[in-house]
Amino acid sequence: MIKAVLLDVGGVLLLPGPELVRPALPIPPPSVAVLDRAHYRALAVAHATPAPDWETYFRVYAASCGVDEMLVPRAAAGLRAAFAQQVWTRIVPGAAVLLRRLRSAGMRIALVSNADGHLEGHLRALGLCRVGVEVDAILDSAIVGSAKPDPTLFVLALAELGVDANQAVHVGDTVGADVAGALAAGIRPLHYVPYGDCDVASPAHEHLRWLSDLLTIS
Repeated sequence: MIKAVLLDVGGVLLLPGPELVRPALPIPPPSVAVLDRAHYRALAVAHATPAPDWETYFRVYAASCGVDEMLVPRAAAGLRAAFAQQVWTRIVPGAAVLLRRLRSAGMRIALVSNADGHLEGHLRALGLCRVGVEVDAILDSAIVGSAKPDPTLFVLALAELGVDANQAVHVGDTVGADVAGALAAGIRPLHYVPYGDCDVASPAHEHLRWLSDLLTIS
């Protein structure tokens, strides 16, 4: 029986803020829908391995937004500068409601993220969640001193929640960090792919298209 849900933050609960990435793109401002689609496509290409290739991410992101091939290097440089600051400012639609409904259903919740040491305060400032209210624990790699796919963050999350690995699922948007890390900790991974972007067959893993499906997970 599933008693706990572990969640990645960037790409699952938060997305890059349009106000931060649009200025980097030398084209008319793309819609939020175009930006979101570009993010997940770029993520699938660049983050299939444990060592994320951010330069590839920036290039694919720009191209997916419609930037001309000749201008992609310029756009990638602008995106690199944007991501050097706190770019994860847009709450994924429905994320706050999801956390509340999971809590109401009796689920234990931990956020497990490769972050910069300021994740808990950032989430509180955005109004998304607080430890002890909407979530039970926040594991920030910079504070713990270990990053996904190392299983340490996951093991600590299980201890914080008081559940065994077979009683939890982990939802993340990358194979290299999230799926591999969860498997290393003995946790069932759910690869969040809202547009179906996953070309990685190994390790075998489940896909999650809709976060709301977590409410009926078994």
